[in-house]
Amino acid sequence: MKFPDIDRFKMNDQYFEEIISGIWLMDDHRWAYYIWEKVLWDIRNTGPFALIHLDCHWDGVNDFHGDPLAVKKLLETQDIDDIYSLVEKKMGVQKDSFIAPAIIRGLVDEVHFFCKQTCIGPGLYPPFLKEHNARQFIHDNMKSLISFQISKPIIFDIGFGLFNKADMWDEGDLWSDHEIVEFLRMCSDIIQSSSVVTAAMSFGYSGTADDTRHLTKLFTSYIKDLQV
Repeated sequence: MKFPDIDRFKMNDQYFEEIISGIWLMDDHRWAYYIWEKVLWDIRNTGPFALIHLDCHWDGVNDFHGDPLAVKKLLETQDIDDIYSLVEKKMGVQKDSFIAPAIIRGLVDEVHFFCKQTCIGPGLYPPFLKEHNARQFIHDNMKSLISFQISKPIIFDIGFGLFNKADMWDEGDLWSDHEIVEFLRMCSDIIQSSSVVTAAMSFGYSGTADDTRHLTKLFTSYIKDLQV
């Protein structure tokens, strides 16, 4: 598998690829949902899965809310190409609403959040979770998350905006490299045991373009070492 030239990366909401076996990189976070469906399509009856979502943003919007026909169509989908089309055209699946369809389709019924966003309520809407027999856990720190005994297969999802302390678009105030690597080290066991790993570069949210490329290099370098 040829490793991508990260120095040439730029904002591209159509980009996603598997960079290492089981590790998928994208820019726009909405592609995570398609990747989960694509990778787990043949083994989904081993689920439902537990999703670990680490990001600056909760991404808990449900764009299917109030549209029963769209929900019915989503539930009846039996073709991965139809899922691709939904995501590609942003039809109910956008960068802040890619978790909800996985819950609607029963792919995920447990979500663990570690997020920094404070301007809106945490996680997913509780009545939505109740409707789909799903549950969520909001973790204030990573020790709480990694010590939690998850008894089902895991999807590990991370957005690099988590590592940017700046509030403004395309501005960067990044964690130190040491802090980032230590954070990833805390996640190592979960990453290695996950059924699939999705990582969103999130150009604009993760600092300047150079900041985002730097974060991507840190992440991919750590992941490559983890695979050895």
